[in-house]
Amino acid sequence: MTTSPVSIEHILENALHHPQDDESHQQLLADAYNNDPEGVMNAVRSVLSQKDLSFVEQAQPSALSVTWPGHAKTWTNSIGQQKCTPAEWRFPGTLKSLVATINEARGKGKRVRAVGSGHAFSDVPRTDGAFLIDPKNLGKAQGSDPKRSIPSGAESFKPDADASNLFRAQSGITIADLNTRLENNKLALINMGSYDGQTIAGAFSTGTHGSGARFGPIASSVVSIVLVTETGKVYQLEPSTGGITDPAKFPGHVPEASDVPVELKQDDDWFNAVKVSMGCMGVIYSVTLRVQEDFSLSETRTLTTWEALRPLFAPENFNPLPEPLANNDHFEFLINPYIIPKGPTTHTTIQVARQRIKRTKPRGARANWLGALLKYFAVASAPILVWVLNRWPTLSPEAIQEALRALVDQDPPYIDNSPKVFTLGVENRMKALALELHFDARDTVATIDAILTALADFSKDHLWYLPGPIGIRFVQSSDALIAPESGRLTCTAELDMLFGTKSAEQLLDAVKKRICDQSELTGDRSVRIHWGLDPLDDTTAGDVRKWYGSRLDKWQEVHATLNTTGMFDNKFSDRIGVSKK
Repeated sequence: MTTSPVSIEHILENALHHPQDDESHQQLLADAYNNDPEGVMNAVRSVLSQKDLSFVEQAQPSALSVTWPGHAKTWTNSIGQQKCTPAEWRFPGTLKSLVATINEARGKGKRVRAVGSGHAFSDVPRTDGAFLIDPKNLGKAQGSDPKRSIPSGAESFKPDADASNLFRAQSGITIADLNTRLENNKLALINMGSYDGQTIAGAFSTGTHGSGARFGPIASSVVSIVLVTETGKVYQLEPSTGGITDPAKFPGHVPEASDVPVELKQDDDWFNAVKVSMGCMGVIYSVTLRVQEDFSLSETRTLTTWEALRPLFAPENFNPLPEPLANNDHFEFLINPYIIPKGPTTHTTIQVARQRIKRTKPRGARANWLGALLKYFAVASAPILVWVLNRWPTLSPEAIQEALRALVDQDPPYIDNSPKVFTLGVENRMKALALELHFDARDTVATIDAILTALADFSKDHLWYLPGPIGIRFVQSSDALIAPESGRLTCTAELDMLFGTKSAEQLLDAVKKRICDQSELTGDRSVRIHWGLDPLDDTTAGDVRKWYGSRLDKWQEVHATLNTTGMFDNKFSDRIGVSKK
């Protein structure tokens, strides 16, 4: 029997005028939606189009206002969800001033924490009562402009280092600014994530990644790191095999700071520990990256289902790679975590295939799922969308379905220079929490199925819904000791929750407990959490031991050498059990 639009509109009107009865209204609407999803959605759009919802925007800050953290007494991350109160703020702009800051903190017996752009949703940057180092004045990169540049250090390189594909930058430069500097030199990052507001050091030292089974996380492009340690001593860290610097040519300092002694240390364990160390071993001053000639990406988005893709990613097809990963430079997909009532028993999915091509003129455009959601609900802004989904979470499956359909290319392919295709655009300015799970790619089918089952259970039992699709990507193994991608070809699943969604914390916590905690897989087969995408700070010392095993032992050996006083300990390192006791 089909529910009449009038009765649905009556439910909606009651929900608007009697918010104290939200739970009963939600259940009534859920029952109506399961019986007649199309009728419910039509009624919702009709009711919303007739209402003045400007009070929603006036009652809360814009959900499209992610900015660089402020410099008030309290530090917050980009969405205001992580907070701490530092004892001192410092903004060093040179290696000498950075060393002086470390020495000052040591003299006062204070901890030190460097922050980036505040894009991590975990407590990685937090330290109350500490020296907080803001890197906004460490934004130079090699180039011809003396006010914005630092030297490459090429005069110390080995003959086979290929200086034309190496690029040096200070730690506080954002990926967006770095991309601009690279483009000016007809160069590009080999790979990057979908967000470019992070600082380069913050990105690689937390394991940030893009997509592509033949491309590692950003840390895989790092070939040299200049690190200031707890005593003020400065190291230039490189691997023992394949290091770019000739020890016989190294002058004992970086080119722009001849008055600050630097020790060249070429050691695999040190280098692979510090690359992904979440600020626990010192403060990064600069980094040298392996880059490449600039290129364009050709992207095609196609509508499919998880059920159609599923057989392609069976464990036996990783020999070495399933067809979609082997045939595309970058392949990822977005899954609707829910099946629409009265419709096909499949999960609508958008697959995104990208090929790297020589730099060429841009072509086409692409839609974004946030814009599609706003249009679908006939609302004007993200805060109103959050308000709607808090009132009626059961509408999420149909909304995601329509948003995904809107992403299908009408005139493929979309072509542009690589940074513009890698980054998502407006979605990145949306205030959101994200939990990202990392697992062995051979377990892609089993883990995605488990996530979908968990989300179906939570929606049925608690009316907890994910407001957007699950993003699935693949990343080459990393040699960084405790990178989430270490030791295996990795599949990642990102679950985003719009900031302000009432059930966000309960849902993400439940997913972590179901998928990670209940898993018996350990070491390189374990289900790990991205260091920066752990919004509830759920990762424990036991988790880290379970996930990284002997790799953690090697990491801790280096950590014990570089953090003897506990200067770089904080709430995060306390929680995961690596702080100095």
